[in-house]
Amino acid sequence: MRLALAIAAFFAVAVIWIANDRSASERVYDSYSTMSTASDGLSLAYAYLQRQHRNVSMLMRPVGTAKVATDSVLFRIGALPAALQAEQEEIEERKGIASKKTATPFLRPDEYDFISNGGRIVLAVPGDLPPLAFRNDAAPSAVKVFPFANGIAQIAIPQRRAIDAHTLLPRMVALYTAGDRVVVARERIGRGDLIVVADPEVFTNEQLHMGNHLPFLLALSGAARPLLFDETIHGLGGADGPLALLKEWNLGPLLVLLLAVSALVIWRGSTRVGAAEDPYRDRRSDAVDLVHSLGALYEQSMTEGEALSLYHDTLVRQVAAQSGLRGDALHRRVDELTGHRRTLAAINAAFEKSSRASARDLAGRGAHRPPNQVPRYARDDEGGPHAKHS
Repeated sequence: MRLALAIAAFFAVAVIWIANDRSASERVYDSYSTMSTASDGLSLAYAYLQRQHRNVSMLMRPVGTAKVATDSVLFRIGALPAALQAEQEEIEERKGIASKKTATPFLRPDEYDFISNGGRIVLAVPGDLPPLAFRNDAAPSAVKVFPFANGIAQIAIPQRRAIDAHTLLPRMVALYTAGDRVVVARERIGRGDLIVVADPEVFTNEQLHMGNHLPFLLALSGAARPLLFDETIHGLGGADGPLALLKEWNLGPLLVLLLAVSALVIWRGSTRVGAAEDPYRDRRSDAVDLVHSLGALYEQSMTEGEALSLYHDTLVRQVAAQSGLRGDALHRRVDELTGHRRTLAAINAAFEKSSRASARDLAGRGAHRPPNQVPRYARDDEGGPHAKHS
């Protein structure tokens, strides 16, 4: 129980710390993610489109499993991590998607269908995109060579990255070029289109306000089309919901079995077996145990006569302290209290009589003493004290 509470407290503190850390969005999220506020993030592009009252959102599931409008514009900016790409390919193989071929090699069948029905995918990756061959020797700016965006004659190329024109697909046309290199290419597919941007840096927070990059982003977004930023390539979201994953890994029966076992354990723990436990609790103090131990010690170390003799001596000392008597007068007083016997019952009775007599004597002195007078004691002929008042 303590371990579970410690783990829960650790995760709670971690979540609160990350949520309150303003710099976390710069370090936690991947490059080209709309959640990243770093220089290579896309948070400014996403926020600007929101300020323009555009219907913009993040895509957390593949196009084929998400409810996406047919005329949407999907921005896929950034490379798919190798580990995530291998996992995605394995899932697609199990679903039979990988065996299907499309006219465009780097599009999945569900993405190809999305474009054919009127959608647009803007693809900008910093890595390889076979069969396209990328080069980093282009001019620092590209000019428009095909009617596409009014008022945007050229755009800057921060990384000077472009596509070798000889590797373009047969149905692709160049929109912006830098010399003999293609910076932006377009392919018509059905009622939609695919646009490949060679340099994804044009959309980042650092470069968005430069080189006509912001107007270029608006031109790619269209007039009033729903906008989506693909975050699945950055590890946000999942391909399927939890129920689909449970079915895929056959965890449903296991969870049902765990639920049944938990219910059985709870029911068994709440059912009493046999007679109820004795509710008795020992409320004695340690003093009782001490007296009992001393009694056992005395019983082992002395005889009964010696014990009575010590008990009688204790009575003599108590009577002397209470009455002030000494010598024969003291012993006569003790004999009167015990009835000239030295039994346990007689000594106990003598202790009770002495205590009562002492209480009466104290009460009588307090009632008859004049105010503001303090008794002064002196010894008489017998050694006993008597009070003289000054």
